[in-house]
Parts: sequence; structure tokens; C-alpha cells
Amino acid sequence: MYIITDAEEKVQSGQHNTSRRLGERINDVSFWRNELISKLKRLLQEIERLQDCSVLNKAIKDIESSLHIAEECLYHRETRKELDLKNKESALEIDRMCHQLNNYSHSLKYYTGTQKYDTCFMEQDTWIQAVNQIVKESQTERKLWDAWNNTNNALARRSSELLEAKNELQQYLQMIQQEIFDVEKNLKLIYKAITDKNYILKVAYARLETRIYRPDIELCHDYVHTRFVLMHLLL
Repeated sequence: MYIITDAEEKVQSGQHNTSRRLGERINDVSFWRNELISKLKRLLQEIERLQDCSVLNKAIKDIESSLHIAEECLYHRETRKELDLKNKESALEIDRMCHQLNNYSHSLKYYTGTQKYDTCFMEQDTWIQAVNQIVKESQTERKLWDAWNNTNNALARRSSELLEAKNELQQYLQMIQQEIFDVEKNLKLIYKAITDKNYILKVAYARLETRIYRPDIELCHDYVHTRFVLMHLLL
């Protein structure tokens, strides 16, 4: 009776430990499953961001030719502005010289014929309109230049964010791969333990089967038989 009671206690204790470990294992697997699901969602979100980045890169390539043309136009306009500025400086210098002329200035003389010819290129109103147009074009080009700089800065920030996201994705991927490796390793160990116990259980069954054929009163519940039964219950 003591052996049977002891065996039942061991079986109940083993069952309790097994249930506890199964519960712990379920909690661990559930935790890591939820972690993997969460990280998978993050991966999908980052993939969408990378796809958006690809669209942006394609759009950038599409506008590069237009941007090159705009830069060429800006360059030629700046050249014309430099020429116009030089002309205005020359005109200003001439007007200053004229302003300084008076009755006591040296080298005063008559220049015959100048009053007969009108060498002016345009009228005063036309000149004012041309100057105002140059100012407006300059303001418009300045706005375009500011917008171009703002776009470049935004693209640079976006590129930096995507690079940071890519690095985080690589870290997550490495961590997930390590977790998958650990889970597979544990599964192999569990499978090996089960396989090893199967061999032990087969030996116990074989011994029990063989001892059935003991003759007459020798076919009793002796200590060996009890141990075989206990081993079967524990396994």
C-alpha cells in the first residue's frame, strides 16, 4: 500500500508540475506570438513608408529634367540682371556727372548736332514698366528659389527618417530571427526528450508484456511489477 500511495503522490506531483510548466509555456508562447504580431505590423507600416519613399524618389527623378531647365532659365535671367545692373550703374554715373556740371565747370563747349537726334531707347513710362517687371520677376524667382530650398530640406529630412526606420527594421528583423531560432531550438530539444522517453516507455511495455507469461503464483504484483507500472505512469 505504501508503494501505491507513494506512486500516486508522485504521479499527482508530476501531473501538477507538468500542468504548471504547460501553463508557463503557453504564457511564454502567447507573449512571443503577440510580440511577433506587433513587430509584424510595424514591419508592414515601415514597408508602406519605404514604398512611399520609392514613389518620392521616382517623382524626384521625373522633375529633375524640369528642374534642370528651370536652373538654366534662372542662370540666364541672373546674367541678364547683371547686365541690366551694370547698365543702371553706368547711367547713374553719367547722371551724377551731369548733375555736377555748372557754369564754372571746365571743358564746357558746344556739341553741335546732338539736339537734332533722339538717341533714347525708350520712353519714361516704358522704362518704369520695364523696371517694375524686373522687380516682379525677381520676387517671383526668389519665391521659387525658397520653395525649391524648402522642398530639398523636406526631402532630406524624409530621407533621414527613412534611413532611421530602415535601421530599426534591421534590428527588429535580427531580433525576430534570433527569437525564431531559439523557439526552433527549444522545439528540437522537446522533440528529442519525447523521443528518448518513447524508447524508455517501449522497454517498460516490453518488460510488462514479457512478465505476463510468468507461471502460476509467480504472476503476482511484486516490487518489480509495481516499479514498471509506476514508471509507465510517470512517463
